[in-house]
Amino acid sequence: MATDEYAKLVTLDDLGKTVADASNDIRGRKVIDKDGQEIGKIDALLIDDKARKIRFLRVETGGFLGIGEKKSLIPIDAIASISEDEVRLNHTRSQVSEALGCCGDFGQRN
Repeated sequence: MATDEYAKLVTLDDLGKTVADASNDIRGRKVIDKDGQEIGKIDALLIDDKARKIRFLRVETGGFLGIGEKKSLIPIDAIASISEDEVRLNHTRSQVSEALGCCGDFGQRN
């Protein structure tokens, strides 16, 4: 019987796991691009289920009370710094969007 050799991306919550030190949990923090523009808030951390490493941040953008919001994936390699309230990227909004092969909506995948 063949085994699934490819890793899958799953949220930390889907695995029923959490960050060992709660002060290091960046979910809920604002995401700010290189130019100082707010992109949205981190709503989930996506991990590689084989290596158990965080690979992407899932960021909510736009919307009001959960209506009309969009979710974008940002690779963790794009993080420049992390503070108590925000995560700053080392790229602009358009650079990250272009890297994800998207136009218009920041990293939005349908």
